[in-house]
Amino acid sequence: MGEPLQSTDPGDSASLGSVGAALDRELKGTLPCVVCGYELQGLSIRGVCPECGTAVRATILFHVDPRAEEFKPIATPWVTAWALVLWSSAALVATLACWWPRVADVIGMFTQRPPTSGAGSFCIGGTIASGLAALGLIRVVRGGMLRQRLAAGVAAAAYLPLGWALWRIHGTIDTHRPAPYFTSEFNIERTILRLLVAASVVTIILGIRPNARDLVRRSRAMRTGRVDRQHLVLMAATLALASVGDFLRYYSHTAGPQGTDAWEVAGILLIIVGSCFFTLGLVGATRDCWRLHRVIRLPNPSLRQVLGRK
Repeated sequence: MGEPLQSTDPGDSASLGSVGAALDRELKGTLPCVVCGYELQGLSIRGVCPECGTAVRATILFHVDPRAEEFKPIATPWVTAWALVLWSSAALVATLACWWPRVADVIGMFTQRPPTSGAGSFCIGGTIASGLAALGLIRVVRGGMLRQRLAAGVAAAAYLPLGWALWRIHGTIDTHRPAPYFTSEFNIERTILRLLVAASVVTIILGIRPNARDLVRRSRAMRTGRVDRQHLVLMAATLALASVGDFLRYYSHTAGPQGTDAWEVAGILLIIVGSCFFTLGLVGATRDCWRLHRVIRLPNPSLRQVLGRK
């Protein structure tokens, strides 16, 4: 019990080793026991939890973030945390709503009576909610870089063409001409709007990504491998793949009769594959945002804060 604190991270050894001469210090900050949750404030870091006997230093090593002082403070932790959750969750709702009309098309092939989807309102509503949440991610940290705030601002602005394009597709075009992938009629406007949707979403992803990476870096979850920071890049790549499919469909209907069916089928397959992988990536990103939001609201204390050092 008398040996100095140890850390398995070489980068943290200096921080923890410097406490060796102050082992009899009382804990000045709040620190719940890692086993039973008993508040250890006021105890010596040489001691044990009065409730369950767990060594205080074990709780310190579990809770304390040695890198906490390396990061600039978050401007509005609660706003940022819930904006991150709403941004990803609402986008997931909108994406799933976009899938339902296509599922209805497949059902209609077998029943001859395609179900009414009514998913357009959920798609537009989710897009609006995600866009409003993106406003809360423009300024994440105090004194952050101007170019990151500008990028996030451009991302928030990209929701305007995105919302308009989705409204045209799901609120106007698909209501008058359903089953766009199961009929011989090709709607050029719909394809162009889909390309606009893809470009807008890629702009949103790349614009939010710098601020999102800053939030991930300060998270203990990142250092324990529970957050995948590659989701956003892969999602942008899958949208590019789906856009290639739209280009192939456009080419198949404008290049003449030769090879038209082959290009059409290839385009639809790329759209399906790209859209599926985008949805899976969005599910993973939403899961990670929920994991991060608690870390953002209640960041782990630094060793200096726990020991009450100035």
